[in-house]
Amino acid sequence: MKIKYLSIIVCSILTASSWAADNKNDLASFHKDVNGCKTCHTAPNKVSDSETFENKQCKSCHGDYGKLANPKLEIDPHSSHLGDINCTSCHKGHEPEFR
Repeated sequence: MKIKYLSIIVCSILTASSWAADNKNDLASFHKDVNGCKTCHTAPNKVSDSETFENKQCKSCHGDYGKLANPKLEIDPHSSHLGDINCTSCHKGHEPEFR
């Protein structure tokens, strides 16, 4: 009986994690074609709370906020009075991207 429930839980987790990487409106799906999960992570499912490595990966490909700033915008999220906040404070890899 316990094995049956364990199987259901494992299948649910695998389904959820595969959905997260295949949802076509998120950053994970977009970046998956570049180098898989390694594009952003050292190892999937091993992410520190600070997401330091992931944020370094963002900047290694996209540049720092100075490069991303858009002087045409009245309010530019990449030129903030808050300074250099983590990319992942606004951009969530496995959630739909806002525009």
